[in-house]
Amino acid sequence: MNPRSIVPALAVIAFASAAFGALTSNSARATLSYGLYVNPGASSNALTCGWHQTCQPPYTWGNALDWGNDPNTYKFVYWRSWGTADSGSGTIAFAVPYNATGSCKGAGAHVYDLNWFWRGSVVWLHTDLSASAPTVYINASWIGAYTSAGPMGTTASTELRGCPWDGPHLHQYSTASGWYANTGVYPIAPGTGTGYNLTAFGSWQNRTGWSN
Repeated sequence: MNPRSIVPALAVIAFASAAFGALTSNSARATLSYGLYVNPGASSNALTCGWHQTCQPPYTWGNALDWGNDPNTYKFVYWRSWGTADSGSGTIAFAVPYNATGSCKGAGAHVYDLNWFWRGSVVWLHTDLSASAPTVYINASWIGAYTSAGPMGTTASTELRGCPWDGPHLHQYSTASGWYANTGVYPIAPGTGTGYNLTAFGSWQNRTGWSN
């Protein structure tokens, strides 16, 4: 699906953003640069596999992490992000949920800036999209603003035939060029860890940025 094809149906949200708080300050017109830092969406703060494409030997580099979600105790998946702007504060982008199922079950969110230009997507694999997943208004400020929304989905208890899967977990990644992985915090596969602060600015998983 072409992410831009859903823009007309959602255009009303762009008008609502003015009332909601699209970047507001006396110098808003001079604010040109934005940063989006997407945190893990997991309910569990235990990392079961570091940066990888497929978490089995031989390990290949990829922009995804596996989190220890399960269909019972830690089943929900959320949108979590930090946003930065040159000045002012308010909404800088929207995350629009979509069904990302392919060979495996998946939920995702397309990221659009205030001009409805697609800036990439966040995908939560081995996840069922929530029927009530909201369109997320992504906030930012010059010191950083936190946004949390959802649940965007729930961790799948079973997978599609042919999906490479060894049990319930959350495989999260971000797409498109211009996205970067936080290799300073999270290890390369097959590294693991626990106790991560999933809401902290420094715990972002993937980031991107743009100028308008």
